[in-house]
Amino acid sequence: MSSNKRTEPIDPWTLVNWGAQLADLKEADHRTRLWLGTLIQVMIDNKLVSIEELEKRMAELDG
Repeated sequence: MSSNKRTEPIDPWTLVNWGAQLADLKEADHRTRLWLGTLIQVMIDNKLVSIEELEKRMAELDG
């Protein structure tokens, strides 16, 4: 079976838009990781949770 699908060329501005959206996602991911890291560190500093407890729970959730 031969597939004769024709593909339309992608508009350069579409590629620019995709790149911008990817950059936005990377920034949002960075901010989320920073926020979570800070929250965890504050919880450890205030003795609300230990690193061992976090590692144990992570292992349980990771299955």
